[in-house]
Amino acid sequence: AQLFEQAAGRFHTCGDEQGKADCYVGTGRLALRGGRAGVARRNLHQAEQMMRKLGNAEGLGHVLLLLAEVSEVEGDLQAAQRHLYAARKAFEGAENALGEARAIGELGHIAQAQGELAAAQEMFALYLERAESLGDIPAAAQARANLGHAMVRLQNYSAALEPLLIARSATEDLKDQMSLAIIEAILVGTLSRLEQWEDACSILTSSLETVRSLEIYDIDIAESLELAADSQGARDGMGSQFVILIEEAARQWRNLGRLERADSILSRHTG
Repeated sequence: AQLFEQAAGRFHTCGDEQGKADCYVGTGRLALRGGRAGVARRNLHQAEQMMRKLGNAEGLGHVLLLLAEVSEVEGDLQAAQRHLYAARKAFEGAENALGEARAIGELGHIAQAQGELAAAQEMFALYLERAESLGDIPAAAQARANLGHAMVRLQNYSAALEPLLIARSATEDLKDQMSLAIIEAILVGTLSRLEQWEDACSILTSSLETVRSLEIYDIDIAESLELAADSQGARDGMGSQFVILIEEAARQWRNLGRLERADSILSRHTG
């Protein structure tokens, strides 16, 4: 960060305002990655003001994405949402379709974190549309996974199945093992709610192989496995794998620091 601050001073001396703005962005990004959210915010606000003064809409959009990330780290989801809407508008003005798509995708995540599930579904559907129009295969796969997961949370399990299955196939082709394991766990919960036990058991085996080999602990995995365990008929439908399911759900919660949640699932299904 010190090197960026020195560079910013040199650009200021030379009268290069764009260079100085870029240095503020660099300092803010480094501070954010280093866990110094306050330092990041101050530098990025400086960059925001300069980008606006320079009329650099694309640069402004990138700064606003970073400010949204800072706000999310600080727990201020409403501020993050405001920054993302502003970023979307800036990228739209700059005709930067990739940046606009990214802002839309992040708006979906923020809506989901705020419990605005219908809005999240809408944003993820739009993100998917934009990713496909750009030919961005990894983004389209993630957008489908997010869209399917939003539908699961809305308890629209039948509609969620198709995007999740397509996302699984695409993610498998991309060899993104961690994302694949999470998508498969979400599918286990979805298929269990639909009482498609054979497919649920098969995908559970695949997901847990990756989860254990990579030592993945993730809230989406924990929630999805618990959803499967709590499904009507799960004990009979999953047979011998039911014990594996509840033990892994409890292990996930335990390693995420949610000991009461881990104990709860075990007491409900082993008592």
